[in-house]
Amino acid sequence: MSKQKILLALFRMPYPATDGTRYKILNNVAGGLLKDFDVEFFVVSIKPVAREDVEYLERNFGKVHLFCHSKFAYGMSAIPAFFSGLPLQAEAFRFRDAQAWLDAHIGDYDAVYIHEIRMTEFFIRYSGGQKKRFLVDFNDAISMSYAEGHQKMRFPENLFYHWEGNRVARYEAKVLASFFHFNIVSEADRAYLLKGLHIDDFSVIAHGSPISEQVALLDEDKIFFMGSMDYEPNRDALDYFLKNIWPMLHAHLPSLELLVVGGGHVPGTYRRVSGVSFAGFVPSVFEAVRHCKALVAPIRYAGGTPSKILDAMGYGIPVLTTPQAVAGIGGAVPGTNVLTVAASDIGGWVTTIQKVVTDDALRSALSKNARQLILETYSAPVAEDAFRKRFHGIIKS
Repeated sequence: MSKQKILLALFRMPYPATDGTRYKILNNVAGGLLKDFDVEFFVVSIKPVAREDVEYLERNFGKVHLFCHSKFAYGMSAIPAFFSGLPLQAEAFRFRDAQAWLDAHIGDYDAVYIHEIRMTEFFIRYSGGQKKRFLVDFNDAISMSYAEGHQKMRFPENLFYHWEGNRVARYEAKVLASFFHFNIVSEADRAYLLKGLHIDDFSVIAHGSPISEQVALLDEDKIFFMGSMDYEPNRDALDYFLKNIWPMLHAHLPSLELLVVGGGHVPGTYRRVSGVSFAGFVPSVFEAVRHCKALVAPIRYAGGTPSKILDAMGYGIPVLTTPQAVAGIGGAVPGTNVLTVAASDIGGWVTTIQKVVTDDALRSALSKNARQLILETYSAPVAEDAFRKRFHGIIKS
């Protein structure tokens, strides 16, 4: 007897899993569903895709239906957004060849997982009966990131964030009114999107982090920052840390090193900062950071649940971050399993980092409590099981 078939609609390849969102798609979603269903991928990419990456997905998960377009084509596709009122990120992915394939094959699938509003415009045209088989995963409240981010940016970037953010907010409301089944990564993001609205079927499935059987050693005078430099909140956080916190911290603790882990472009000026090294993308984050004494994540804006924080906690590495960064992490208790300092409190950051890298007892307690939270609530098996149950419910409804 053949299994029921689920299509995953994505705006980029989930493999290699170079960031938390790709890890979620590949492992929490596809990996979880694969235990009970057949899985296929509908991917619209504006970056070249290596044949071996497609082969990996097809060998380990399921068929890939890939539609690659150049960045120039992406830019041309975005032009109608200036007249349609759609956000750029929704308009720009509306490629005719991809839509034609989808229209011809949508009936082949028992259910569809739609990742973020970049992909919902492909599906919004279908009938209500068809939409009852679709799950829209917002991932996080993108409009919240825009609302907070434009206040932190300088002219003229802040004008674009304000303009696009307003369109995103309107479009998110349109999506909520157009589909039936929704998911998001945290209660805080769901509350922001709903703003008092009642939606019958809106689940919260947290990011499921990888759990190493080993616990980090925390035995070198080294801290680390982790995140893709292609993601604006990460660039902002690292830029803020290197310009405002690191000079004072390095003056107090000259032997302390900062390791930056994550892909994407790194400005050359950063590479010349004393005491800072850049590992880029690494196959095993745990092996790269297991000797570090803490993760520093001075995130000033971003929706969702930062996977870097959950991953570090799962490794048993103390985390120093901002209150807003852990707002979406249920069970995060400042002083017990995480340390929080306002991004603007530069002296507080310096003092707290000094304490955690010199206080063995504090590090040990944070490590134990953080890892326990991840094991109980935010592990990959928990998320995999949640997505599997979610689609069983959608198909039966």
